[in-house]
Amino acid sequence: MSVCRRPRLPAAFVLLALFLSTTPAWAVDCGDTARQPVIQKICADKTLRDLDNRVGHLARQYARHTETPNASRTRDQANWQAETLAAGWQAIATDQPLAPTLAARFRERIAYLSSRMRDGGTDTPAHRLATALASGDGRSIRALDGLARADDIKLAPQGKTNRYDSPAAAFAALDAKPSPALRQASTARFADGSLALQWLPGARIGVLFQQQGTAHCFSGQWFRVDESGRAQTLAAPPGLSLDGPDSCGIHVAIARIAGKPAALRIDSPDIDQDTITLQTLNDDAWQTPHRIIVRYDHRLGEPRVVHRQDSGAAFWRKLALPMVQAFDRHPAPGFTAPALSPADADRISDLRTKVEAAAKGASYPPAPLTDQDTDGPLAPYNAFGETAVYFPLAARGNWLLGRIGHGHWGWRSGNGWLVGFWTLDADGNPVPLASLYVPRERERVLGTAVIDGPSTD
Repeated sequence: MSVCRRPRLPAAFVLLALFLSTTPAWAVDCGDTARQPVIQKICADKTLRDLDNRVGHLARQYARHTETPNASRTRDQANWQAETLAAGWQAIATDQPLAPTLAARFRERIAYLSSRMRDGGTDTPAHRLATALASGDGRSIRALDGLARADDIKLAPQGKTNRYDSPAAAFAALDAKPSPALRQASTARFADGSLALQWLPGARIGVLFQQQGTAHCFSGQWFRVDESGRAQTLAAPPGLSLDGPDSCGIHVAIARIAGKPAALRIDSPDIDQDTITLQTLNDDAWQTPHRIIVRYDHRLGEPRVVHRQDSGAAFWRKLALPMVQAFDRHPAPGFTAPALSPADADRISDLRTKVEAAAKGASYPPAPLTDQDTDGPLAPYNAFGETAVYFPLAARGNWLLGRIGHGHWGWRSGNGWLVGFWTLDADGNPVPLASLYVPRERERVLGTAVIDGPSTD
């Protein structure tokens, strides 16, 4: 997962080198880790280093033995490397154990590459689902969109037309009579408010669910209706939790795949990946779960800018975009190689200290010139989180202090990059100059793979 360093050019021509690699290395380069804390810790941990070497070995094999276009392979590997660096930096910045986080990612990548290199694949619901997502128009940015167009995959209807104000109203719409146990369980499970219903007529199974709280956590009740119209509780698929923190921010669907009823849980851990947990139903027994990994590409969208009146938006876009591109490929400290003099380094250090002092006490400090406006041009993700990275940047003969990371709206984090710039005035006071929000937009499918079991941990 190494990042290739360009040779340092004379300062008269280049004041800031960025880590922009066109062809990513397959594994970490442990030769120079001084300014790269995530890579430093990977190289210091034998288990992580061995797993990384395994990923590198499989990636090289994959490059030689697959019909996947080279550009797609290269882009996917680069995206995965960036996601892994971001996950590692998140763990370091929040004082979480690094090894468990990265080991799980490495093992999942090993399973993905191994699956991609296997010839063919069995004709199971999981493989049909993966094939449908991979063989569509290649532009589906949500797994449900791709599945809805597949010939032999029938999703239960979704959307506002299937919402009800109570469990009783949902069962009445099905002309079903809930058993006392189902009525009691549904009443206890759901809060007052709208409920969603998904229903497979042929299999006569359904799920009522509700998003609860500001984190949009699911609570769900599975049921089956017999031929007499009696609705009974159906055990929830063990691999598809619909309760507690593990159910937050997910999508749930039921479908008929190759004639078999199935439950789907769709997680989006990164902008470049959906992870689908699939369980089919045989009589009243849920079968062993499978996971389908869907890998996507993404692009940087048009930056939105706020700035002082003595500068223009075009200037800040031109200045920031190369840096944002570099950080998108290496979202952790060490993505820049500044050539500062000792005096400039001291000035930038002093400026950072004063910026941090001004933001002291704020869990999510606002970007320069925003004050966390709820309706400003950068809203709503216009505050920095704890993983945002400071960096120096040369502009018009002066060094500026920049900061970049995912934009936050309270505890929520956006997919795009938030960037801010400051300088010092003649009296040594920090001056906010500009802020930008650069959205990241999901694009085409780069590959899919079926992985047995619910987890690779």
